[in-house]
Formats: sequence, structure tokens, C-alpha cells
Amino acid sequence: MARPCRGACGQASQGGSAHVTRVGVPNARVLPVPDGDYSEVAAELIRSAYRRCLCSLFIVDISPVNDHDLRVSTLLDHLARGTWYGADVRLLIGGSHSNIAIAEASYAALGVAKTLGIATRWLSAQPRRGSHIKLVVVDDRLLLGSHNWSGGALGGQQRQDSLLIMSADLAEYYSALFDEQWNRAGRDVLS
Repeated sequence: MARPCRGACGQASQGGSAHVTRVGVPNARVLPVPDGDYSEVAAELIRSAYRRCLCSLFIVDISPVNDHDLRVSTLLDHLARGTWYGADVRLLIGGSHSNIAIAEASYAALGVAKTLGIATRWLSAQPRRGSHIKLVVVDDRLLLGSHNWSGGALGGQQRQDSLLIMSADLAEYYSALFDEQWNRAGRDVLS
């Protein structure tokens, strides 16, 4: 038997004062992205960017030991091409303060992204709360879910779920959230 919602979600459902932001998304179109299709959907989405491509991910791991098919490197290459075409392309890596393997992978990805000319910041470089979000905003569409950019997530080693959402309103909402995180991350540690 399901437990009733208490606390913040209970207050929100009753119009209370919980810290919940309601976002209206009229005419949003939502498509589930099958686990094995994420890499191709993300690549196609990134390739289609003409105005903006904002990516915020907890883990970006470029290690070919973990990503035999080089899916993460391919996504970074697509981001680099977006900068060449003049889109606002930025990559924000959450990373980890406590897990050294995630921190090392994040730092390596930061260096590669910078070498490719992608504006990149690392949230864990600051002594503040990081981010666990996995978000790609391209123009008026977004890819939101549980997929990190790592061999495990993109190679089928773990079950992941993401949604492709077509909504100008929701894309604006998440772009503003991205900008807040981007500004909180401060300057690039490799610049």
C-alpha cells in the first residue's frame, strides 16, 4: 500500500507554502527516450542547435576504458561543432567533492572540452553544493533524465530513463536554472 505524501509535497498538493515552483507548460510534447537510444537522440539534438545548447551533467567521463564506443567523446565533438556554427554552447559538469574517481573523470573531461573550444565550467571546483542534474537544453527542446555522459550510462550497463520535451516555456525555465548554476560555478579552473 502506498504511503500518503506528508511534509513538503503534502503542503504543495494542498496549496501550502512548500518550496515548490510550479511551471506551466502548455502544449508541451513529451517523448520517452528508450535507454539504448539516448546517445543518438542527444547527438541529433545537439547537431540541430542553432541558438543554444546548454548541457548540465553530474558526470562526464571520457575514458575509453569505460566508454569503448566513444559515445561521450562523440557528444563532445558535436558540442564543439555547435560552437563553430555560432550557437551558445556551454557545458557544466557537476562532478563530486567526495568521490575521487568522479572528480578525476570530471577534471579530465573539463580539459578535453576546453581543448575542443567548448565553454566549460566545473561546479565541484567551488566549495559549494554541486549539481546532480542531467539536462541538455537545445533551443526550445530539452533532454532531461538520469543519463550521465559515461560509458556505464550510455553503454547499457545501467538502466537509465530520460525524456525529450518540446516546450519553449520549459526550455526557458531550465535555461534560467542553467544560467544560475553557470554563474555559481564561477570562472573555469583551466582558463
